[in-house]
Amino acid sequence: MDVLNNIWFYISIVEFVVIASLLIVILKNKKRKHGKKINKKDLLNSSEDVDFGGVIQSSFHAKGLYDTLIRKCHPDRYIDEKRRQIASELSSQIVENKHNYKKLCELKEIAVVKLNIKID
Repeated sequence: MDVLNNIWFYISIVEFVVIASLLIVILKNKKRKHGKKINKKDLLNSSEDVDFGGVIQSSFHAKGLYDTLIRKCHPDRYIDEKRRQIASELSSQIVENKHNYKKLCELKEIAVVKLNIKID
């Protein structure tokens, strides 16, 4: 049996071409999503200081604080219209800053003062 005359050989070549073309399309789309590449020299010469402590705090502690704040500051917990409005605004800010631990700490202090609640 000659390999070139075998139908399975041709089918495998077609499959290979299809898979290769799909991979090329996927890789091109992935590059478009990331947009502009970051140049290492630009990062080194950047005047912005990176607060790595804040990054670590945000990574590990934001979820617990977010859960506590969203539970305590939910507008449905308040009957008084004024406090309900404050809770609604705070809740929207809490959701917007879900992963920002520093901002969540600020919102916690605001919630304690304005809503007169106790957060551990």
